[in-house]
Amino acid sequence: MGLDLYAGGLARYHTGAWECEAQRICREAGMTVKIVYEQGMPKRLSKATAPLIIFFWRRRILKKHAHLIKQGLKWSEASSTPYLARKPDHDGWRALLLSAAYAEHPELTIPTNLPKTNELDPAYVAVSQNYLQSIVSILECHMFLPSAENFLIAREDAAGTKRFITSTANLAWALDAINQAHWQADEPLIARWADRGALTSKVVTFDVGKVVHETDIPPPKNPFMHAAQFGFAIYSEALNFSRKHNVPILTDE
Repeated sequence: MGLDLYAGGLARYHTGAWECEAQRICREAGMTVKIVYEQGMPKRLSKATAPLIIFFWRRRILKKHAHLIKQGLKWSEASSTPYLARKPDHDGWRALLLSAAYAEHPELTIPTNLPKTNELDPAYVAVSQNYLQSIVSILECHMFLPSAENFLIAREDAAGTKRFITSTANLAWALDAINQAHWQADEPLIARWADRGALTSKVVTFDVGKVVHETDIPPPKNPFMHAAQFGFAIYSEALNFSRKHNVPILTDE
């Protein structure tokens, strides 16, 4: 399936009342799609009980981690609140992680191609020496709760799945550090990176579920940076949406 970023209410997410980007694109193209999760279908909550379960889950988070989260946790769970689902995919996410590692180790040379695994990259290995204080540790979290505080905790989410959880303030700090280190890009340029899309060798056009045109795409001069900029743009879009609507951000894969 790949990696999706979801920004919206937790009740909507945990009941499955949302479409990932692939589902939306296929529906709009008149195609049917079956989503297969690598670890099996995620645990779901019933629509009747989800709001109450999430209310008590939030209370448990605050009680357990009161020494870290002193200003409380508040976000919108209204059914009318919109949601965003975008796909940085694993390549965009991995390239973004490595960009974070190289931002912390500018003495190392950034590759032009994405390595097969991040664990073989020298900058990624270097940040592991002080992992919890690194930008990478923030970007490897699975959930970003609307908050201006600095915390990173490991807990099960409301449906019982183990998650590493941090704040949207920490996500903003991580993205800003990467941008300042590599690009100093403004909002219009970041939006163009999102529109440019992920690394691909071919664009396929559909009409009523049928392929009507295929276009080969030449590879970029720097595939690594292309993927990192796309991943950065999608995370930035999710963060902006979270700020506008006061909702959490989650990874879904």
